[in-house]
Amino acid sequence: MLDLTNVSKVSSEPFEFGPIQTKWLEALESGKYEQGQGRLCLLDQRGNKEYCCLGVLCEVMGLPYTSPDEVESARAEGLQRQAGFTYEGEASNGYLPFGAAGAAGMISPRGDFKTPVKLPREVDAPQLYSLAHCNDMPNNPLSFAEIAQLIRHDPHNVFAVAA
Repeated sequence: MLDLTNVSKVSSEPFEFGPIQTKWLEALESGKYEQGQGRLCLLDQRGNKEYCCLGVLCEVMGLPYTSPDEVESARAEGLQRQAGFTYEGEASNGYLPFGAAGAAGMISPRGDFKTPVKLPREVDAPQLYSLAHCNDMPNNPLSFAEIAQLIRHDPHNVFAVAA
């Protein structure tokens, strides 16, 4: 776990997590999801899924997922589809669909921080700018549990509202 004792907060005001946010944090802490990088969700050859921390949020929200293979099948039938999670007609596999980010109370689809975070442990960057950045650093990325810990430490830095 991270030592966040000296990591400053955007606000010391209490924050009441909404049901989506609570389910997401619990899912990140559960150990149920395999962590991946670069996409909200990746399917391996055996159909196993690897997630970005934001992809776990999509799963918790129950957003439908379209795999790259399903996109190819749809194209063969003359249909237009995009790989990724879909929210109200918008599909994305890099960052959250905009509507999903809003429904989850996020500041942005990348999980941007209001204020960059400087962690007390060695990471690839001197400051972290988003949850996607925390998840996708090539060397020493934060684990899902550490990302949840960081969000719980300063929810005002990630969320605009409870959701």
